[in-house]
Order: sequence, then structure tokens, then C-alpha cells
Amino acid sequence: MPHTPDIYNLLTGVKIDDATITQLDSATKESFVNEDNADFWRGPIFISKVLEAGRTYPHGLPIPDLSAVNSQVVANGASGTLQPTGTEVWLIESISNTGGTILMQLADGSAVSTIKSLAAGADYQPSAPLYITNSLYLALTASSDDCTVTVAYHKVSL
Repeated sequence: MPHTPDIYNLLTGVKIDDATITQLDSATKESFVNEDNADFWRGPIFISKVLEAGRTYPHGLPIPDLSAVNSQVVANGASGTLQPTGTEVWLIESISNTGGTILMQLADGSAVSTIKSLAAGADYQPSAPLYITNSLYLALTASSDDCTVTVAYHKVSL
């Protein structure tokens, strides 16, 4: 089997404006996998899998030891948020409310979508997976009395 240069060596230091026809042809001929170029693709596929495994637990399952319960008080007429940091993704398992009525919404910083209004003493278990991220997070607004909102979640991606 002929030696095929790895993708890093093909792309390092080449600006697209400076790429020659020969370089472009060499890079694009490896855009499919066959027996002759298996060594070429072994590196990028391995790196891709390592990065994926390092950021997410296999098959979107909760990452062991990174599940938690968050409890916060939202004062009457006030708002609060539950928002992961960075690139984390959280799967909401359940939400409980004590106190007054709490309005639960998904927010992105400019718009909101209402999930549910949760009365005092009520619990909410999503009927479908409910994921929150740093850019789509849980917004909470207390509309009567102070509320203590408790959210159980699993981190499914870092």
C-alpha cells in the first residue's frame, strides 16, 4: 500500500488563496475511503472519536458523577435562570416548586417559549427530553409569593 500523507501535513500552512491545483487535487482525491487511503483517514477519524468521547458520554447518556440538583429562591415578581456554563448541555429530569406559582420558560436572551406554569407544591417531569445550554436556558418567574424551585438534571455534554 503506498504511503499517503496525513491530512495535517496536507493542510498545514496553506492559505486557500495560495493553494495550487496540484495541492487541491491531492487533498480532494482523499475525500472517500478505500483500501489505498485507509491510513490517511485513520488519523482524522481517531482524533474525531477522541474529541467526541472527551466532550460527551457515549450515546447521550448522563456523564457519571455529573448529575446534580439545583435549588434557588425566586422572589415574588422576580425572575431567575438555570443556565449551564460554556458548552455544557444539561438534560432536565424534574422540576419542583414550593411557595407561589412559577412560570417556566425556555429563553435565548431575546425570546422566550413557555413550558408550563407550575403551582405551589407541584412537580414537573418533562414528557420528552428537555435539554438546556448556555444559549437556550431555563427562565423562571415567580408570579405569586416567593418560590423555591428545585431542578434535577444530568450533564450530558461538556
